[in-house]
Amino acid sequence: MQLNRWIAVVALVLTGLRVRVVQEVVPGLIVAVVLLPVWLPALRRFVGARLVVGLGTLALLNGAWLTVWSAADHEISSGLATSTSVVMASLLGGVGVVVWARTLLPDAWVGIWLGLGALAAALARPVTWGVNPWKFAIAVPVSIVVLSAARLSHRRIVDVGALVVLALFSATQDSRSAFAIYLVAATLLLWQAVPSRVQGEASSWRRRFQVLAVMGAVVGAMYNLGVSLILDGHLGESAQQRTAEQIRTSGSLLLGGRPELAATMALMQERPLGFGPGTLPSPGDVATAKAGMSTIGYDPDNGYVERFMFGTQFRLHSVVGDLWSAFGIVGAVFALAVLVLVVLALSGALTVKRASGLTVWLTFLTAWNLFFGTFNGSTTTFVAVLALAMLRRDASPPEPDDALAAPGRA
Repeated sequence: MQLNRWIAVVALVLTGLRVRVVQEVVPGLIVAVVLLPVWLPALRRFVGARLVVGLGTLALLNGAWLTVWSAADHEISSGLATSTSVVMASLLGGVGVVVWARTLLPDAWVGIWLGLGALAAALARPVTWGVNPWKFAIAVPVSIVVLSAARLSHRRIVDVGALVVLALFSATQDSRSAFAIYLVAATLLLWQAVPSRVQGEASSWRRRFQVLAVMGAVVGAMYNLGVSLILDGHLGESAQQRTAEQIRTSGSLLLGGRPELAATMALMQERPLGFGPGTLPSPGDVATAKAGMSTIGYDPDNGYVERFMFGTQFRLHSVVGDLWSAFGIVGAVFALAVLVLVVLALSGALTVKRASGLTVWLTFLTAWNLFFGTFNGSTTTFVAVLALAMLRRDASPPEPDDALAAPGRA
């Protein structure tokens, strides 16, 4: 058992270490293939795990068919098809490895080891830092490690304090969405401490509906508060000016900040089945996307659409959009299934007052990335939330304090 735990630790670090070995192959994918016989049976012990891996596998098969089908009217890149499919396969394998590790290690330590691997990968690739290392590379792995460590205390105030510190630091780093997501997570953790008037097993679903309503209300309130703080200049002059311009252009911060959503909707209407992971954008696709972006008042003739969004592949700046374009309707269904699964898992944990700061934050970060983040940039988050937020079928009780130790001490 001790050897298995150390194997799990190494596997977790390598799963988080998303550094390319060849093309898009990362160490985690190699580990997932080697450990397939042990993590595949472990999926049945967690609610929704087999559904996620099954849908993801079906999406890969659908993507291969779409690429062949699209060859009739689009250029095809076999290298792009392979690399995009490998990213999806590594995500599914990563979920399996982390789920298996949860059967051997306490969840807090699973998060710590996974986060340390992701942090090592971020620090090893300064080329990904851009002009804002915290925002573009370091925030997610640091948050996974910090919030996992906070979970070791079994004290809600430590979780809340960690989230508030991360929120305040993000505010100084021009990270508007991160600031809001940390605050949403902290608010829900505080609300979790409020005694419930709904008692009894028969009222569990009523309580869950109340939790979902509160989650929606908190998100709405935090959105309005965040916009007000930004427009008042509390998060810096740069954020203030950028936000005001985005609202002026489209009438909405969400649409103004992500005009790619309008492009995605236009492409979905034009070609509902999607394109395939190896399909290259055509001039007609670019024109369709530009027309959609123009409907929200965005000027698409600025070079960004041609160079970034459609220069070498479809980059729609949302996980749903990226998965739909690469893997078709099955890819979009996979993305939405992930959203439903993690939200229901979180509502269930909040209902019984066992949600941690890590799972609350990961759930809302995933929901944000589904519509406003890239697929390639969200894989670590997806692996973490899917594997760590899934509820155990055996409804095992929380780990005792003496179990929260590194493998050599447990």
